[in-house]
Amino acid sequence: MLKNTYSKLAAKKDITVAYFGGSITEGAGSTDKKTKGWRSHTTNWLIEKYPDSKITEINATIGGTGSDLAIFRLDEDVLKYSPDLLFIEFCTNDTAVDGCEEYEEAIIRRVLRISPKTDVVLVLTCTQKTYEKMLRGECPDSYRSYRVLSEHYDLPILDIGEEINSRVRVGEGDYMTYTKDSVHPNDLGHKILAAAAIRFLERELMLPLPIRREKYENTRLLRAKDIADTDFNYVDEPFVGENGRRGFGYLTASGENHHICVKFSGTAVGIIYMTAHDSGDIKWRIDGGEFTTKRLWDEYALRFDRINYVVFANDLEHGEHTLEVVTTGQSDERSHGTTVKISAIIVS
Repeated sequence: MLKNTYSKLAAKKDITVAYFGGSITEGAGSTDKKTKGWRSHTTNWLIEKYPDSKITEINATIGGTGSDLAIFRLDEDVLKYSPDLLFIEFCTNDTAVDGCEEYEEAIIRRVLRISPKTDVVLVLTCTQKTYEKMLRGECPDSYRSYRVLSEHYDLPILDIGEEINSRVRVGEGDYMTYTKDSVHPNDLGHKILAAAAIRFLERELMLPLPIRREKYENTRLLRAKDIADTDFNYVDEPFVGENGRRGFGYLTASGENHHICVKFSGTAVGIIYMTAHDSGDIKWRIDGGEFTTKRLWDEYALRFDRINYVVFANDLEHGEHTLEVVTTGQSDERSHGTTVKISAIIVS
């Protein structure tokens, strides 16, 4: 998952996307490098998909160059823009670069060190010559290196070259169907590469499905000051206990039959309260059911007051519900009173 990019887009913040590579990522082979290449198609999809975020593209491509030059221009052409998302594509040109593994790893390490929040994607492209080598069981060093680096640094690989290879394998044309010169994709080829990149982004810019049924996706606190249906007194002071401090006020009552009534939407509900030397009992119910008694005092209150909480239910049917909390005027015989202090209702 592209965590940094996802979080910013989910929050409707602006992002910068950088493409660092050679001529294929530049858009060579298309009828217009600026608008017809896989890079521009991918950026345009991001712009359309996330209209509330400004998407800035950095085109840091130079045709005919590999990672041996790229490592020297990385700071000036890429890192000074602090990209949120970075596509690195040099494996095709690196087939002609001796020791390409060292340059490729140096780029990755420098990005991770200087811009650790940047989401890095390693991009595999392909040519007819490389494809034919792979059919013979040969794998160029640069392609092998990308796989090794991906695993070692836990970086995703985007294999857009396979999009053309897979079509050629099943007889849906040959390399010249999708490229201008067996290397650089034509307009159709770039659209196919972009489609692969977009599918990748659709997958990586989404939260995975939960392992368990999601109960706590919309958790929230209903603060005491916002509870209208109550005859408790509101105290506009921090809720302070031995174990912490709540920075807003609380509701308090002593004696019998003081009530709080809260309507909420969700599947879970509870309260944050004070377990204190003078705490009393409450009774609670949901949706008009039977009342259940809860003692807010415990033996630790003999030594100190503390902030506490209880979840009354977490398996409700999703929808509208009503929670009622009522003081009973009862308490443990060791308590110094029947006081109830509640700072918030917890809801999910």
